[in-house]
Amino acid sequence: MVHAWHRTICWTPLWNKDREGVGLEYLLLAEGVADSVVLAFDEAHGPFRLTYRLTWDKSWRLHDAELAVMTERATRALRLQTDGQGHWRHGDGRAIAKLAGCVDVVLALPILALPILASNEAGAEESCCALDNPALAIV
Repeated sequence: MVHAWHRTICWTPLWNKDREGVGLEYLLLAEGVADSVVLAFDEAHGPFRLTYRLTWDKSWRLHDAELAVMTERATRALRLQTDGQGHWRHGDGRAIAKLAGCVDVVLALPILALPILASNEAGAEESCCALDNPALAIV
């Protein structure tokens, strides 16, 4: 599907005072979709590239999250799908029990620890999970 992009956002990270400005995110936003490329540096793993695409409905309920991380050594990808009611599946249709009841994900930087946190409607911390990088495994 072709989207008319409503906003383009570019920014550099400021979370590491020793590497301030090292990295870049280029984010395109449209109604119901976000498409991004992040170029950054992780002290333990070196440079990496993260791409992600999120889609949601008119009520801002996430439905699809596609992520890929590329390092010098490997490329990993993960696709998460949800019905917006707390039921999650991998891209191949397998259910994800660890995310039961979660209704959203938050991409938090810095990466390569790429935490993707999920919360239930009440925001309960017990409903959070993280994705381990560069494996993009749910932990």
